[in-house]
Amino acid sequence: MKKILLGIGALVLGLSFASEASAAPARVVRGGRVGVVRTGYVRTGYTRTYFGKTPYHLHNGVRFSGGYYFPGRAHYHFSARVWSPVYHRYHYYDPYLRCYYYYDPILIRYVPVPVVPVAPVVPVAPVSPVVVP
Repeated sequence: MKKILLGIGALVLGLSFASEASAAPARVVRGGRVGVVRTGYVRTGYTRTYFGKTPYHLHNGVRFSGGYYFPGRAHYHFSARVWSPVYHRYHYYDPYLRCYYYYDPILIRYVPVPVVPVAPVVPVAPVSPVVVP
C-alpha cells in the first residue's frame, strides 16, 4: 500500500512540474517573420490552392500589359506543374487566372506562357548554293 501511495505521489509531483502540452504547431522566427513548424508535414507536389480566400495575384502579382507576373522565385500557389517538351521547361498552372506560367531565370519572375504558341528557334544547317550550267 505504501508503494502505491508513493507511486501516485511521484506521478502527481511529476505532472505538476511538467510543462503544458499543446497540439498546436511550434512557432519560430525566420528573418524577422514568424513561421510555423509543422512536424511530420510533407508537401507533395503542387497541390496548394487558395480557393475561398482573396486571389493570390491581387496581393503578390504585378499587373502589366500581358496580364500578371510574379516577381521572385518563392510562389507556391500554383496547382499543377507540367513539363513542356517543346520549350524544355516547366509550366505552372495558376488556378485563379486559369493560365500557365513559366519561370524566367533572367528576369527572376514567373511570366505567363503566351496563348499563341511561339515556335522555338531551331538552328538550320547552311545550304550550299546550287550552280546551274
